[in-house]
Amino acid sequence: MSTRSFLRLLGGVSVLPAVSLATSSSSSPFSSSSSRSSPPARCDDKVHPSSNRSSPSSSSSLPLSPLNPPKAFSSIAPYTNYASLKFTNLCLRLGLVDLPVPSSSSSILGEKDKKEVVVVKEDEESGKTKKKRQRVVVVGSGWAAVSFLERLDLTRYEPIVISPRDYFTFTPLLPSVSVGSLPAGSCTTSIRELLLRGGVLAGQFYEGWVEEIDVKAKKVRCRASSSSASSSPFHGKTGCLRELASSSSSSSARDHLHYWEEPYDYLVLAAGAEVNTFGIPGVEEHAIFLKEVEDACRIRTRLFDLLEKASLPSVSEEEKKKLLHFVVVGAGPTGVEVAGEIDDFLQMEGKRYFPHLTKYFKVTLVEMLPTVLAAYNKEIQKFALKKLQSNPNMDVQLQARVVRVDEDFVTIQSKKKVLKRTQPMVISPSPSSYHLDKQNEEKRTGRKRGEEEDEEETVVIEAIPYGCLIWASGVKSPKLCLKFCKENEGMLIKDQKTSPVLLVNQQLKVQGCEEIYALGDCARIKPPALVDYADVLFDAALKSSPTSKRHTVSSDWLEQEAKSLSTFFPQLSPRKFDFSQKPRIAEMTKEEFTRLLKEIDAAYRSPAPTAQNAKQGGHYLALVFNSFASPEEKILKAPSFVEKYKGSLVYIGQGESAADLPPFGSLLGGWHTLLLWRLVYVQSHLTWFNRLLCIGGWMKESLRGRDVSRSHPDGDVAYERKQK
Repeated sequence: MSTRSFLRLLGGVSVLPAVSLATSSSSSPFSSSSSRSSPPARCDDKVHPSSNRSSPSSSSSLPLSPLNPPKAFSSIAPYTNYASLKFTNLCLRLGLVDLPVPSSSSSILGEKDKKEVVVVKEDEESGKTKKKRQRVVVVGSGWAAVSFLERLDLTRYEPIVISPRDYFTFTPLLPSVSVGSLPAGSCTTSIRELLLRGGVLAGQFYEGWVEEIDVKAKKVRCRASSSSASSSPFHGKTGCLRELASSSSSSSARDHLHYWEEPYDYLVLAAGAEVNTFGIPGVEEHAIFLKEVEDACRIRTRLFDLLEKASLPSVSEEEKKKLLHFVVVGAGPTGVEVAGEIDDFLQMEGKRYFPHLTKYFKVTLVEMLPTVLAAYNKEIQKFALKKLQSNPNMDVQLQARVVRVDEDFVTIQSKKKVLKRTQPMVISPSPSSYHLDKQNEEKRTGRKRGEEEDEEETVVIEAIPYGCLIWASGVKSPKLCLKFCKENEGMLIKDQKTSPVLLVNQQLKVQGCEEIYALGDCARIKPPALVDYADVLFDAALKSSPTSKRHTVSSDWLEQEAKSLSTFFPQLSPRKFDFSQKPRIAEMTKEEFTRLLKEIDAAYRSPAPTAQNAKQGGHYLALVFNSFASPEEKILKAPSFVEKYKGSLVYIGQGESAADLPPFGSLLGGWHTLLLWRLVYVQSHLTWFNRLLCIGGWMKESLRGRDVSRSHPDGDVAYERKQK
């Protein structure tokens, strides 16, 4: 064995499946052979073309089924994978290991019969051939995509990242950026920096959009979005892409070169989600979203513009109230945090630099549900709602929804309680008249005087003037995924027609497509249904207990086998279904057993679209790619993905935070909770540079306050202003 081969093996670069070696007990039906043919997997019945693939090993020759479940990853697999990547980076930096030759096989549209480059290349030093790495096209640059790239072995895979932005955005701290608590650079990390391994660029990044996916040809059609292109693709304050002009033949030919096709061996869709406006008129035109760093900078600019305008002597009282009224739609974590940050800014920097405007400061939080932070536990919901409602400058409107947004007014429909009594109660000054009025009132209302009057809910529609409206309510699937589902409707499963997002199996593979994976906010896991395998599982339970009478089984069997079965059925994982909450049934007929399986299927919930789950999904998929080389192994041997809830944090405002930390419980308020909130987010950053910027920003805020200077516009905007 050569020195380089030994170092690669030591570094874990070679294919070493990090799966648990523990086998099932002898009593388990999955360790014994069975003459019964295994039913094919529901979501992978099209992915075994034996004509163009090498057959899998004998240990995995059976199709994926509950009778042959994959083995779970060992508990230390993520740590060994991470250590292996770090060791490989060191070897690359020292020159002990070389990256395989890249396969630059992109083709520009319009060039016919363009052939790809040679697959292998001869090493000038050793005279040996270098195999090319498998091409993995990653669409997106959010949490899921970056977490996947962070843990992917780039000595065996060549990532091609395509995204309209060349950086990763740390979204949890965008509310702090929007008021100047942190600089914008503290929440951005270059994608090209994440593609470095030991100082060597191990992948490619292209700034653009994926417009079409050709499943049969295994190519994606892309369009450039770089502002350095011959014609700028951006316009206006929304930053949306405009159609490239094609007025002349020369410009048309020039713009045509900005389209290209990118082939792939694997395609990873991590396109995230788009803001959902629910079709409400005026939201796109007048509201500011909060999903990108540019959105946070727009909020900050708008905040300073309103303060400067309201401070002018010629502005009326009513106009000042309107300008300094900030409306936040959506009381999820983003909405609550940005409302709290804006209120903190107004009560500290606003009072310090604009003391004559203090009485006009107001923040309104609009939520459609009857509580705030609906995804958090009840304890945090009550604490947050109490803190927000106790703030005199904060107006929390629950069970209210926006029906229209105009340039200066937002129309809100809400439910409010009003008195049922329609006539006012008249009290006469004379004692006799008072006694008569009292009797008449009790007779008319059926209620003694002094009792609380009945209230009823009524729908109220009111137009509220505002200076800045921030939309933090809901997301939807990106247009790329919707277009992909429409164009490949016959290839995907039937349930995809009614799903707003991509449906993937328990291994994050798009159901019905080969070598296409999806994760993050644009995907939803639909695992194989237990009820579809009721006959197989019931027979296996009978075989494990031959002494059972009248062909009945115990619920204990399903609970005992849940751990091994959960690698195929994630709904059986202890994180998804708690058998201890169900009464034990000693004898179940087949019908009762099937009803229990239906109940477990109905209790399953796909991972919520959060940054925490997207990060775990990216790490899981990278571990699958690093552990299993061939597509067959990724299907037959990869266990199910089951997210782990690690807790949640939220900043409420006025220096108060809340945290849910299982298994310790909830932390509500106090300096220690705020310190924990900051430490967790500092540790979650990808680079030490971002961590230092966050720490420095918070230190500056504590010592000197937030940054109240205007951010300098970019060169193009400054030039346009100068020309005007």
